[in-house]
Amino acid sequence: MNNDQQQTEQTLNYQVQTQTTGQTIGQQTMQAAQTAQTVQYTQTAQAATTQYNQAAGQTATTTTQGTQTMQYQQQVANQETMQMNPKIGSFNELYDQQGATSARNQQLTTTTNQKGGVGTAILIVILFLALIGLVGYIIYTKGNDNKTDNTSTATTTNVNLSIDDEKVINSYGVITSSYFDQIKGSYFVGKSITAKDIPNDTAYVVAATDILKDKNMGVLDDGASFTVEELNKKVDELYGTDYELPIQHYGCPIYDYNESTQTFTKSELGCGFEAKENVLFDQVVMAEEKDNELNVYVRVLYGTYNFEKQTTTYFSDYGKTNAIGEFYDNNLSLSDIAKGSLYKLTFAEKEGTFQFKSSELVS
Repeated sequence: MNNDQQQTEQTLNYQVQTQTTGQTIGQQTMQAAQTAQTVQYTQTAQAATTQYNQAAGQTATTTTQGTQTMQYQQQVANQETMQMNPKIGSFNELYDQQGATSARNQQLTTTTNQKGGVGTAILIVILFLALIGLVGYIIYTKGNDNKTDNTSTATTTNVNLSIDDEKVINSYGVITSSYFDQIKGSYFVGKSITAKDIPNDTAYVVAATDILKDKNMGVLDDGASFTVEELNKKVDELYGTDYELPIQHYGCPIYDYNESTQTFTKSELGCGFEAKENVLFDQVVMAEEKDNELNVYVRVLYGTYNFEKQTTTYFSDYGKTNAIGEFYDNNLSLSDIAKGSLYKLTFAEKEGTFQFKSSELVS
């Protein structure tokens, strides 16, 4: 090999080595750029995490902006990598470009921090207003509950009474004190009734009996008398002012009416004997007071008297279709009485007196 050929081969080897060295330097430059890019990704992720801890309500916004920042960095890095020269002098140019990119990232992070702070302040204001609204609602609800409780306490006054209580005697005892079963039976007719449904004969006898009782007399006592004014007043007291009682002659007990003196006087004539075929048995089983009203519950048996056997067959219903047995001298047990019809008689209490309002068939 001559000298010219050796020089040519050395020249070629030097060029190859130069190219190899340039390529190696270029590869190292690209690895350095990727390393810097990875560091920036880590810093951006840490900034997003810090924003999340500072304002939970801005998580979605911070994450979206962080993602946009990484996409922007990726595009910049790709462009810079594509433009990188595999020579030694290209590394300085890449370093300058990466410095500019870092400045832009810091500006974006600062903007994100400012937005996060505003969002946190708005969230605090919203939570404060919600707390005020909740406290107001609790106070309003508590006030209504107190009003409801006070109203319930004022209207709910249910008091159970003994069946021998004075109020039971002065109410139910008064309207059923007549000697005649047909008078008492006027309140138990197999259906619900009001005071207006009471027959005039019944109202007359009940009122006359109560008037004479106040005079320590009985309706069958000789010389017993009362005025029309007394009669009207007593009827209003027992059955209400809406009840109308004609002033006329009524049957047994027989009283003569003197129109000039407006007086009823016991007649010397008697009523005569009347066989009692239809009889009635009644028993008060419960009484209660509620809101200025008195309720008296009564069990009733309807009977037919047999004169030959001197026994009474009792029925549980007004129509006498359901017999419960035949009894001598009303020898009824509690279980027999419990089979009777149940009525609820209601009275209005006014200034110590009791006004009959209704009789309701319960069962």
